[in-house]
Amino acid sequence: MSNSDFDPIEYWKKRHVRYAGDVRSVGNVGKSVSENDQGSALIQDRLRKLIGCLFTTTKDLEVLDLACGIGRFAPMMIEFGFQYTGVDISEIGLQHARRSCPKGHFIETEVTCLKPERTYDLVLSLYFLVHVIDDIRWNAALDVICQSIGSKGFCILMDDLPEVRQCPAVHVVQRSRREYEKALATRGLEIEDTESNNTYLISAVGGRSLGYHAG
Repeated sequence: MSNSDFDPIEYWKKRHVRYAGDVRSVGNVGKSVSENDQGSALIQDRLRKLIGCLFTTTKDLEVLDLACGIGRFAPMMIEFGFQYTGVDISEIGLQHARRSCPKGHFIETEVTCLKPERTYDLVLSLYFLVHVIDDIRWNAALDVICQSIGSKGFCILMDDLPEVRQCPAVHVVQRSRREYEKALATRGLEIEDTESNNTYLISAVGGRSLGYHAG
Protein backbone atom coordinates (compact mmCIF):
# COMPACT_ATOMS: atom_id res chain seq x y z
CA MET A 1 0.00 0.00 0.00
CA SER A 2 1.34 3.44 -0.94
CA ASN A 3 1.06 6.47 1.30
CA SER A 4 -1.45 7.97 -1.14
CA ASP A 5 -3.80 5.02 -0.54
CA PHE A 6 -3.31 4.98 3.23
CA ASP A 7 -5.94 6.54 5.52
CA PRO A 8 -4.27 7.10 8.92
CA ILE A 9 -7.50 7.93 10.73
CA GLU A 10 -9.15 4.69 9.64
CA TYR A 11 -5.95 2.81 10.44
CA TRP A 12 -5.94 3.97 14.05
CA LYS A 13 -9.67 3.50 14.53
CA LYS A 14 -9.44 -0.08 13.23
CA ARG A 15 -6.38 -0.74 15.36
CA HIS A 16 -8.31 0.31 18.47
CA VAL A 17 -11.11 -2.04 17.46
CA ARG A 18 -8.68 -4.92 17.02
CA TYR A 19 -6.76 -4.28 20.25
CA ALA A 20 -9.55 -2.74 22.34
CA GLY A 21 -8.13 -1.70 25.70
CA ASP A 22 -4.83 -3.39 24.86
CA VAL A 23 -1.60 -1.38 25.06
CA ARG A 24 -0.82 -2.56 21.52
CA SER A 25 -3.63 -0.31 20.30
CA VAL A 26 -1.21 2.57 20.85
CA GLY A 27 2.13 0.83 21.28
CA ASN A 28 4.21 -1.45 19.08
CA VAL A 29 2.12 -4.19 17.43
CA GLY A 30 5.28 -6.15 16.72
CA LYS A 31 5.93 -6.61 20.44
CA SER A 32 4.10 -8.48 23.18
CA VAL A 33 1.90 -6.84 25.79
CA SER A 34 4.65 -7.38 28.35
CA GLU A 35 7.25 -5.71 26.12
CA ASN A 36 4.90 -2.80 25.48
CA ASP A 37 4.28 -2.45 29.20
CA GLN A 38 8.04 -2.26 29.74
CA GLY A 39 8.23 0.47 27.12
CA SER A 40 5.45 2.39 28.84
CA ALA A 41 7.32 2.13 32.14
CA LEU A 42 10.43 3.64 30.54
CA ILE A 43 8.37 6.54 29.19
CA GLN A 44 6.89 7.10 32.64
CA ASP A 45 10.37 7.23 34.15
CA ARG A 46 11.43 9.85 31.58
CA LEU A 47 8.32 11.89 32.29
CA ARG A 48 8.85 11.82 36.06
CA LYS A 49 12.44 13.04 35.74
CA LEU A 50 11.63 15.81 33.30
CA ILE A 51 8.53 17.03 35.13
CA GLY A 52 10.59 17.14 38.32
CA CYS A 53 13.06 19.47 36.56
CA LEU A 54 10.38 21.71 35.06
CA PHE A 55 8.06 22.31 38.01
CA THR A 56 8.53 22.87 41.72
CA THR A 57 4.88 21.89 42.19
CA THR A 58 2.35 20.36 39.79
CA LYS A 59 -0.78 20.67 41.91
CA ASP A 60 -3.67 22.03 39.82
CA LEU A 61 -1.48 22.69 36.78
CA GLU A 62 -3.05 21.90 33.41
CA VAL A 63 -1.72 19.16 31.10
CA LEU A 64 -2.85 18.34 27.56
CA ASP A 65 -2.07 14.85 26.24
CA LEU A 66 -2.19 14.72 22.42
CA ALA A 67 -3.30 11.42 20.85
CA CYS A 68 -3.73 9.94 24.32
CA GLY A 69 -5.28 6.69 23.06
CA ILE A 70 -6.33 4.50 25.99
CA GLY A 71 -5.00 7.10 28.43
CA ARG A 72 -2.06 5.03 29.58
CA PHE A 73 -0.27 8.07 31.07
CA ALA A 74 -3.37 9.79 32.44
CA PRO A 75 -3.25 8.16 35.91
CA MET A 76 0.35 9.24 36.57
CA MET A 77 -0.43 12.81 35.47
CA ILE A 78 -3.36 12.98 37.88
CA GLU A 79 -1.22 11.45 40.64
CA PHE A 80 1.20 14.33 40.05
CA GLY A 81 -1.68 16.73 40.71
CA PHE A 82 -2.25 17.86 37.12
CA GLN A 83 -5.69 18.69 35.76
CA TYR A 84 -5.61 16.25 32.85
CA THR A 85 -7.09 16.60 29.37
CA GLY A 86 -6.58 13.90 26.75
CA VAL A 87 -7.38 14.10 23.05
CA ASP A 88 -7.83 11.22 20.61
CA ILE A 89 -9.83 10.21 17.52
CA SER A 90 -10.77 6.75 18.80
CA GLU A 91 -14.08 6.41 20.61
CA ILE A 92 -13.09 2.92 21.74
CA GLY A 93 -9.73 4.12 23.05
CA LEU A 94 -11.37 6.96 24.98
CA GLN A 95 -13.99 4.64 26.45
CA HIS A 96 -11.18 2.66 28.02
CA ALA A 97 -9.40 5.87 29.09
CA ARG A 98 -12.50 7.18 30.85
CA ARG A 99 -13.01 3.90 32.69
CA SER A 100 -9.40 3.68 33.82
CA CYS A 101 -9.10 7.38 34.69
CA PRO A 102 -12.50 8.88 35.61
CA LYS A 103 -10.88 12.05 36.94
CA GLY A 104 -9.53 12.91 33.52
CA HIS A 105 -11.23 15.01 30.85
CA PHE A 106 -11.23 13.49 27.38
CA ILE A 107 -12.02 15.00 23.98
CA GLU A 108 -12.82 12.90 20.90
CA THR A 109 -11.40 14.66 17.86
CA GLU A 110 -8.46 14.59 15.51
CA VAL A 111 -5.61 16.52 17.13
CA THR A 112 -5.14 18.66 14.03
CA CYS A 113 -8.79 19.80 14.34
CA LEU A 114 -8.46 20.77 17.99
CA LYS A 115 -9.20 24.42 18.80
CA PRO A 116 -7.57 25.04 22.20
CA GLU A 117 -9.74 27.29 24.35
CA ARG A 118 -6.89 28.02 26.75
CA THR A 119 -3.19 27.39 27.21
CA TYR A 120 -1.68 24.58 29.26
CA ASP A 121 1.29 24.37 31.59
CA LEU A 122 2.38 21.16 29.89
CA VAL A 123 1.60 19.47 26.57
CA LEU A 124 2.51 15.84 25.91
CA SER A 125 3.33 14.64 22.41
CA LEU A 126 4.50 11.10 23.06
CA TYR A 127 5.34 9.27 19.83
CA PHE A 128 2.38 11.02 18.19
CA LEU A 129 3.88 13.29 15.52
CA VAL A 130 5.85 10.41 14.00
CA HIS A 131 2.46 8.96 13.04
CA VAL A 132 1.23 12.13 11.34
CA ILE A 133 2.38 11.19 7.87
CA ASP A 134 0.91 14.13 5.96
CA ASP A 135 3.03 17.29 6.15
CA ILE A 136 0.01 19.60 6.12
CA ARG A 137 -1.48 17.78 9.11
CA TRP A 138 1.93 17.70 10.79
CA ASN A 139 2.14 21.47 10.52
CA ALA A 140 -1.43 21.76 11.81
CA ALA A 141 -0.43 19.62 14.81
CA LEU A 142 2.51 21.94 15.49
CA ASP A 143 0.07 24.86 15.37
CA VAL A 144 -2.02 23.15 18.04
CA ILE A 145 1.07 22.69 20.20
CA CYS A 146 2.02 26.35 19.72
CA GLN A 147 -1.48 27.54 20.64
CA SER A 148 -1.67 25.19 23.61
CA ILE A 149 1.58 25.99 25.42
CA GLY A 150 1.36 29.75 25.07
CA SER A 151 4.35 31.84 26.12
CA LYS A 152 5.15 30.10 29.40
CA GLY A 153 4.23 26.46 28.87
CA PHE A 154 6.25 23.46 27.76
CA CYS A 155 5.74 20.55 25.41
CA ILE A 156 7.47 17.25 26.06
CA LEU A 157 8.13 15.64 22.69
CA MET A 158 9.10 11.99 22.45
CA ASP A 159 9.93 10.89 18.91
CA ASP A 160 12.75 9.58 16.75
CA LEU A 161 14.42 12.55 15.01
CA PRO A 162 16.96 11.12 12.55
CA GLU A 163 19.47 13.17 10.59
CA VAL A 164 17.37 12.75 7.44
CA ARG A 165 13.70 11.97 7.01
CA GLN A 166 12.81 8.27 7.09
CA CYS A 167 9.60 6.36 6.36
CA PRO A 168 10.09 2.88 7.85
CA ALA A 169 6.38 1.97 7.62
CA VAL A 170 3.29 3.21 5.82
CA HIS A 171 1.96 4.78 9.04
CA VAL A 172 5.29 6.27 10.15
CA VAL A 173 7.26 9.33 9.04
CA GLN A 174 10.36 10.16 11.07
CA ARG A 175 11.17 13.79 10.32
CA SER A 176 14.64 15.17 10.90
CA ARG A 177 15.71 17.38 13.77
CA ARG A 178 16.34 20.15 11.23
CA GLU A 179 12.75 19.93 9.97
CA TYR A 180 11.48 20.38 13.51
CA GLU A 181 13.83 23.28 14.20
CA LYS A 182 12.73 25.17 11.09
CA ALA A 183 9.02 24.54 11.58
CA LEU A 184 9.10 25.48 15.26
CA ALA A 185 11.20 28.61 14.69
CA THR A 186 8.49 30.05 12.42
CA ARG A 187 6.10 29.68 15.37
CA GLY A 188 8.39 31.33 17.90
CA LEU A 189 9.30 28.01 19.46
CA GLU A 190 12.55 26.11 19.93
CA ILE A 191 13.46 22.50 20.63
CA GLU A 192 15.93 21.44 23.30
CA ASP A 193 17.57 18.13 24.12
CA THR A 194 17.08 16.44 27.48
CA GLU A 195 19.19 13.81 29.19
CA SER A 196 16.95 11.03 27.79
CA ASN A 197 17.13 9.64 24.26
CA ASN A 198 14.33 10.64 21.88
CA THR A 199 12.98 13.07 24.47
CA TYR A 200 12.89 16.80 23.79
CA LEU A 201 11.49 19.98 25.28
CA ILE A 202 9.62 22.52 23.16
CA SER A 203 9.11 26.02 24.53
CA ALA A 204 9.00 29.67 23.49
CA VAL A 205 12.24 31.07 22.06
CA GLY A 206 14.26 32.65 24.85
CA GLY A 207 12.32 30.82 27.52
CA ARG A 208 13.64 28.59 30.25
CA SER A 209 16.44 26.18 29.30
CA LEU A 210 17.38 22.88 30.94
CA GLY A 211 21.00 23.29 29.87
CA TYR A 212 21.29 20.19 27.68
CA HIS A 213 22.67 20.42 24.17
CA ALA A 214 22.69 18.17 21.11
CA GLY A 215 25.68 15.94 20.67
